[in-house]
Amino acid sequence: MFKIPYTNIQLGKATAEVTKKQPMSLKLIEKIIQIQKIRTRRDVEDWKSAINTAQSVLSPNRRYLIDIYEDISRDGHITGIVRAIKNKIKAKNFKVGDDDKQTEIFQQKWFFDIIDLFVESYFYGYSLLQFKGISDNTFTGIEEVPRQNVVPEFEMVNKYATQTDKKSGIHYNLPPYNKWTLFIGSKKLGLFDVAAPHALGKKNLLISCWQNAELFGMPFRKGHTDVNDETRRANMEKMLENLGTAGWGLFDTDDTLDYIEATKTDAFKVYIEPMKFSNQEISKAFAGQVGVFEENAYVGTSEVHERLFEEFIKAFLRDSEFLVNNELIPKMQRLGIAIKDAFKWIDEEHTTRTEKVNQVANLSKTFEIDPEFVKTYTGIDVIGQKAGMPTAHESIINEIQDLYKGFENNK
Repeated sequence: MFKIPYTNIQLGKATAEVTKKQPMSLKLIEKIIQIQKIRTRRDVEDWKSAINTAQSVLSPNRRYLIDIYEDISRDGHITGIVRAIKNKIKAKNFKVGDDDKQTEIFQQKWFFDIIDLFVESYFYGYSLLQFKGISDNTFTGIEEVPRQNVVPEFEMVNKYATQTDKKSGIHYNLPPYNKWTLFIGSKKLGLFDVAAPHALGKKNLLISCWQNAELFGMPFRKGHTDVNDETRRANMEKMLENLGTAGWGLFDTDDTLDYIEATKTDAFKVYIEPMKFSNQEISKAFAGQVGVFEENAYVGTSEVHERLFEEFIKAFLRDSEFLVNNELIPKMQRLGIAIKDAFKWIDEEHTTRTEKVNQVANLSKTFEIDPEFVKTYTGIDVIGQKAGMPTAHESIINEIQDLYKGFENNK
């Protein structure tokens, strides 16, 4: 670029990229006072109380509800479903117009972090993020604003998570903060609200199940000695401790201890069956089906459920396109990032393994098929042609001969 002396006129193309840092005064996270989170055992009553607090008309506060959500998000089944949805979306290809340079702007970690928060907004109800800065015509990263401090009803961030005064909060949707922030989601409570009673009940059942296994799954060690004799009592205690990890007790010669187990209950039906039922209900709420996440699903049924899950993912992709094109890209343009075309996920045809096998079988009637292609396309190892089976050429000759035989018989 050449600048004409004594003027503001510049000739040539600009080569410098847009570089900006988010002003320190606009960083919402710096204005929040973090409070130590305390993990306690929660039940359905705690969830109901948290909902009442979150849905307060005058002073809504979601701190306690989000704490419960974060607790149940550690459930193995729930974690698996959420991660499956995230990975399914992030594995899709996308483009911005037909310009590779514009597409490269989004092929950065910050964009996939936004996809994570986009998916989580379905379950938590919302996500709020702020952009760190801009370098080389793209964002340098994003930061999530703690959900406990966000009040979506008032489009506000509280300094303290326990704060209920709406006058002293920071409105993230108004200048100057709205330039560097992006809100994802709505004022709804999210899908974790549906899963909460199942997840909390399952967690408490699991604790009881392990207690049952500890009490009745391993033999209890019982030692009798003169408890008034310090030496003999110490020797017995040491012996019982070194015999293993099972429970043990030290009794006087006249003491007894009885464990009474319910004889008409099956531990599997009491603990495991309700937990499996809860997993199925959670799968239906989160993904619209259970077959994709069930180990014992039949092939035909699992393929139907797989298609339902694909339709479910398409809905996520459509909503994310709306978010990127209607919210994210306009913010990027206002911040000076050079992007002008629309974002779009590339639609890839989904074919089940059975359909792929049938396609290969039909092609093999006319063409010689490379076994390596069959392995790559269907995931099935092909060792070679089965003994006694005709080749594709022989199969066609046989079909022609059968056709002529039919004509001869009809004469």
